[in-house]
Amino acid sequence: MKFVLFGFIALYSFYASAQQQLIWFAYDQPPAYIFYGEQKGKGYINLAHAQLANLMPQYQHVQQQMTVGRLLNDLKYTDACAFGLFRNSERETYLYFSKPALLHRNLYVMMRTSLVNSLALDQSVQLDTLLGTHNLSLNVIDGRSYGKYIDRVLSKFPMNIRQRPSQATKNLFKMLDRERFDMMLVYPGAARYALSQLDLKHDYSLLKIKGIAPFTHSAIACHKSEFGKGVIKAVDIALEQLSKDYAYFDALSFWDKEMPDNNEFRAYYKKVFMNQTERELN
Repeated sequence: MKFVLFGFIALYSFYASAQQQLIWFAYDQPPAYIFYGEQKGKGYINLAHAQLANLMPQYQHVQQQMTVGRLLNDLKYTDACAFGLFRNSERETYLYFSKPALLHRNLYVMMRTSLVNSLALDQSVQLDTLLGTHNLSLNVIDGRSYGKYIDRVLSKFPMNIRQRPSQATKNLFKMLDRERFDMMLVYPGAARYALSQLDLKHDYSLLKIKGIAPFTHSAIACHKSEFGKGVIKAVDIALEQLSKDYAYFDALSFWDKEMPDNNEFRAYYKKVFMNQTERELN
């Protein structure tokens, strides 16, 4: 019995040592990543990543938390990966990108309802009008890309932009509540989660941004090295397997199942991720 147990331990140790360590950079951004509290590990990226990692047993998956700015800087020099990055020409100089891996509702503007009413704003707004005509201040997370269209608009109004490094997005909601800036760009799921979890004193409105689609997707990105190239190949194989049914969708929509546009989101998932048009899958 002792011999069998020793053999099992030796075999397990050999297997563990044979695995390559794969570092995943991340930052606390409920309900995407949740690293603290009662809901720890139940963010939709946490859940999606668990499914992906299960199909990549050749790696020992290790998560490392940091700010977004440091995440993007360290990816230039470190064999690591990150979930949910938008592809652009600058990032492609030092990163390999996977197939679409993270699908979610697109960004909204979040601001105090009293400010929305005082400016007589509609439920859909032009971002450049808010920054230019109304001269409002906007907070963005240092180093983060918000997509080509929004990044282009933001570049026109540098004096209105407040940049802040962040390792936990809840701090940004608290700063908005203290009126340190007028508005911020948020995914609706993150805003709904913050409003339910944080003791904010103001009432808030979410405004659609004209010029962007209701849904979007991003990729997994890894440092541009032979190791990163191999990881992206393994990621794409795993994503292909995950695209066979809706279990991955259940993870991505874990916090938004009650949203009125859930059927539209499911259709977007099918079109972009599953790439199926002729038949329904389980």
